[in-house]
Amino acid sequence: MKKFFDWTERKLEILWNKAEAAAENDDRSLSILRISYGLFIIVFATPSFSWISKVLQSLFLPPTISLANLFDGFPSYAWLLVIDVSLFVCSICLLFGVKARYAGILFSALDIIGSSFSFSFGKIDHFIMFPVFIFGLSFTNWGVGYALIPDKEVAKKQQRRVLAILAVILCFGMFTAGFEKARHWIDFDLTKGGFIDWFYSGFFSTDRQYFLAPFILLIPPQTFEIFDYFTVIFELSPIIALISGRKWWLLWLFVASMFHLANTVLLNIPFPVHAPIYLSFIYIRFPLLTNFKKNSNQTKIYLFISTTITIISIHQLFNVVTRNSIEPLVIYALSLMKGRVELSLYVGLLVWLITFFWTGLAVAKAFNIITTPTDKADKASQES
Repeated sequence: MKKFFDWTERKLEILWNKAEAAAENDDRSLSILRISYGLFIIVFATPSFSWISKVLQSLFLPPTISLANLFDGFPSYAWLLVIDVSLFVCSICLLFGVKARYAGILFSALDIIGSSFSFSFGKIDHFIMFPVFIFGLSFTNWGVGYALIPDKEVAKKQQRRVLAILAVILCFGMFTAGFEKARHWIDFDLTKGGFIDWFYSGFFSTDRQYFLAPFILLIPPQTFEIFDYFTVIFELSPIIALISGRKWWLLWLFVASMFHLANTVLLNIPFPVHAPIYLSFIYIRFPLLTNFKKNSNQTKIYLFISTTITIISIHQLFNVVTRNSIEPLVIYALSLMKGRVELSLYVGLLVWLITFFWTGLAVAKAFNIITTPTDKADKASQES
């Protein structure tokens, strides 16, 4: 029996080492990623929970496993506004690297607390991965580079372990979604289909009729049976890609970006908060940021940061006064749209196109299809 356990432990250690190698990322990419997370939150996805105070207390019915069960009802507007403002301050700290480790941990905790109340009406959304990844990435070196007040650097071994854990969490989340679909979608019955059911219910019930959605009606429904099988295979396969090597993991991330982009244009289901999650494992180089830091003195950098914070703070103060809530910067584009649903779709389209580009570029590099000047510079610096 002892030999069996030893053999099992060795095999698991081999698989874990493969997961660490596939999910690794460097400090510079993680620092750019932290800035990207901060920008994404401020521009597109600023959390806001103050609206919950307007809901009738009689509707308070949290799930069995929920932090909201520790309360007798919805908190007051003042408490929820404190959560909103604190989340906004944390996102600013992530953007400019002001003790990003503590800011990320606090952001994750407050986001989960606020979400516990917003999920107390009987519906739970798929946003848990976002705060989980921010929490996990806070224990890497993403707060060391391009930071106003840098974090203390952690060991590379710890960073690799954290990224591998996050990758496994992502794989598990995908597996649970794929397993449930497999039970109902893999039926080899052309008279019904999961994809087409989602399309019909969204198109005719909730007016998801944007982008390429109307063209689905021109295609025989049986054609989309292949989409059901592809979705199940895609959602069940990330763990295989993860332990198969980095280039296959990157390929899965690219397919995931393509999958969400297709969902956005065909089903009008964007889920843009998943985009930064996929980019967490991508080597990202942004020469403009490096040149700005190199060519600007400290006074110019502080002036730029203080001006940016002032503008964003005025924006949020205006929203608190006029709308009684915190809003992302993209809210100013609402006047150009028919409503928030259309705005979220265009946001999702933009975000997934950007993610599709970066993941595609990473795959092209991994399979030696292309080589960029930054790759040559990184290789030269490593050799020197």
